[in-house]
Order: sequence, then structure tokens, then C-alpha cells
Amino acid sequence: MSGMDLRDESEQLEREPIDWKAWVAAASVVALLIVCGVVVAHKHYAAQPKVPLGAILPLDGYAGNLTITGIELSETEAFGGGRMIYVDGHITNNGERTVTGITVQTIFANDVLMPPQVETMPLMLVRTRDPEVDLEAVSKDPLKPGDSREFRLIFDHVTREWNGTYPEIRIVGVQ
Repeated sequence: MSGMDLRDESEQLEREPIDWKAWVAAASVVALLIVCGVVVAHKHYAAQPKVPLGAILPLDGYAGNLTITGIELSETEAFGGGRMIYVDGHITNNGERTVTGITVQTIFANDVLMPPQVETMPLMLVRTRDPEVDLEAVSKDPLKPGDSREFRLIFDHVTREWNGTYPEIRIVGVQ
């Protein structure tokens, strides 16, 4: 291209009016996408049960059919200098329904007359242990009547006031 062509092209661009309609339409589409994202996120989080910090929930109606045994505690150091607490055990479905999800509350007691630390989370089943422990949601391999599986709960922060006794594990949600 010669210098003359560039000058002609730049003069042409300067003379063309800006198409504001296209810019307004594009901005409207972006705004609509943002609004849709906010609405979807709000519906997702609104569907989650609201658990006040430290609140102990009632047992699920099917909880009596699920037996937790063989609880073992272990601990490792975390990357940031803290500690990771692992709670391993077995869960058995003694009921007549197939279970596709379990929510538990784990209660860490203390001896200093403070409220205990209460953690609410989905129960994760142990899929494999070799070469390392691999966990999966109950929905990936549902607990049929009579089934028994290993589980692991992982806690990356347990209060210093925890007295070190076995935590209480309560089944507060069953799907």
C-alpha cells in the first residue's frame, strides 16, 4: 500500500458516522446475559438450605436406617502450616430405599464452655485407597438397601478449643 492509500482510507473512516444502534444493541445483549446469570445464581443459592453458623439441625427422617460404624480419626499437616483432620468410617443402609445423597453435620466438642464447632457437608464415599484415597459423591454409586461403604470427611480447619474426642456425626439430609 502506498502512503496515498492509507491517507484515503483514514479520511474515509473519519467521515463515516458511528453506528450507535449497533453499540446499544451489543450493550443490551451483554446486560441481558449478566441479568440472566444473576437470576440463575440466585435461584441456585436460594434452593440451598440456610444453616445458621453453629446451628445443629434435626436428624433426617431416614437417618435411623443409616448406621455409621468404625469411626477413625487421623491428622496431617496442611500446606499452610495448619492441620487436616480426617474422619473415616463405614455407613450401612439398613432401610428399604436407595440413597443417592447424604448430608452430615459433624460436631467437634470442647471443654471450655463454648459452643462446639459444627460443620455441615455432603458425605463422600471412598472410591479407592491405592495409590491414594479417592472420594466420590454418594450419587456416583448410590447406597442400595443392605449396602455398606467406607466414607471420609475432611476438615481443613478445626478450632483449637476442640477437645480431641471423636466428633459426633449426625445425618441431617438424605436423598
